[in-house]
Amino acid sequence: MIVGIDHIGILVDSIDKSIAMYVNIFGYTLDKTVKMESVGLTIAFLHLGHTNIELVAYAGDASRTAFSRNVMGEQTGYNHICYAVDDLVQTLSDLEKEGIRPLKGFPMHGGHGQIAFLNPKDTGDALVELCEPSH
Repeated sequence: MIVGIDHIGILVDSIDKSIAMYVNIFGYTLDKTVKMESVGLTIAFLHLGHTNIELVAYAGDASRTAFSRNVMGEQTGYNHICYAVDDLVQTLSDLEKEGIRPLKGFPMHGGHGQIAFLNPKDTGDALVELCEPSH
């Protein structure tokens, strides 16, 4: 079951410059940075009040980033919205009954829990991520 918005994902060219801007100009706090070398990503988790954002940058050669680029594309800027769920497997099962499927390769372990991106063809062309956060 969906319990709320976990974060808004933003694809950036430079993780360091983007962190500096969100922290120094907009007042966000950096929670952590995670390198996911297997899929060629560096992810920064930031928060301000009740708002969480995830800055995502490709890191590594084309063979490492291919899976991630296939999921998130090349366009920088707003990328996806992520909903927190209490049980990812059950939520995916419920959604599939409604014709909403995960993208190939999901679910998988993400930067802060088990994740699945949903097929944009099933979500009105919006890129939607589900996350069962690890505690």
